[in-house]
Amino acid sequence: MIEVKNLCKSFGNTQILHDINLTINDGDYISLTGRSGSGKTTLLYCVSSLDEPTSGEVMIDGANIFDKTESELHRFLNQDVGFVFQFHYLLPELTALENVLMPARKCKAEDEHKAFAKHL
Repeated sequence: MIEVKNLCKSFGNTQILHDINLTINDGDYISLTGRSGSGKTTLLYCVSSLDEPTSGEVMIDGANIFDKTESELHRFLNQDVGFVFQFHYLLPELTALENVLMPARKCKAEDEHKAFAKHL
């Protein structure tokens, strides 16, 4: 379960997210819609821990992700979060398979996941 509580995000004097509260239960599918610049990407970055909110909490399975140590946060990003960016951010010097296996490579588990990645 993902719970967002009183989430705010500002860049300088510009507040992008204002007191956002959101609950996403396991198995839910959601869609964020809105005009360009309305804060959709900023919200996703905060919920995925790629950016820290100015205030508020992001709870995943009851734990605030911003209370994690740096190594716990890296493990969380590499093993628990799936994120498809609007722009692909692929490394051009790597093959498609090597790009897909990048999180496993960072966790030193590339061999363990290679067969499944090839299957996909």
